[in-house]
Amino acid sequence: MSEIEELTLQAEKLLSDFKSLACVKRYKELKRAVESDEYLIKIKTQREKLQSTIKLLSGPKRDEVMKVTKELQIEYDNHPLVINYLTAKEEVLKFIEPLTETKL
Repeated sequence: MSEIEELTLQAEKLLSDFKSLACVKRYKELKRAVESDEYLIKIKTQREKLQSTIKLLSGPKRDEVMKVTKELQIEYDNHPLVINYLTAKEEVLKFIEPLTETKL
């Protein structure tokens, strides 16, 4: 077995082991839950729709749309499912930090 093949096998095992970690499984579950939650989808869609109209508006109407957009973003960010998802994502990112910081 060549050195490259051996390294490839080790990398595949590392990836397999990583995917089987509880924190990674929880992150994936929460990501799917956030992406499929009807309420969160509704909020995100409304916010994106309003954001796309901001550049076409001016004056008080623009300010009002910006305010509503900001409120929708805050509501989305403070939803318990989103908070748990972001916490799980942060945990996974901290876990792989030594690998991403390594300069080979």
